[in-house]
Amino acid sequence: MDRVIPYTRYNYYKYYVSRKEQYKMNYLERRRREQEAEKYNEYYKDYWILSLWKAENMREYQNNKINSNNNET
Repeated sequence: MDRVIPYTRYNYYKYYVSRKEQYKMNYLERRRREQEAEKYNEYYKDYWILSLWKAENMREYQNNKINSNNNET
């Protein structure tokens, strides 16, 4: 049998410090992905509700989006 080595608070702290940069990078990457997904969220919702995988629906959707963008300015 091997000797049991307890994990102390110091060991947990060393683990955290050694991976701190990795935690930060993962957090920033997650935030970037969420912002990108938010940008396309409306399109994906419209894609399924309006059946945009059909060519005629997609053409109509694009025409409406182009016309609505021109009317806003």
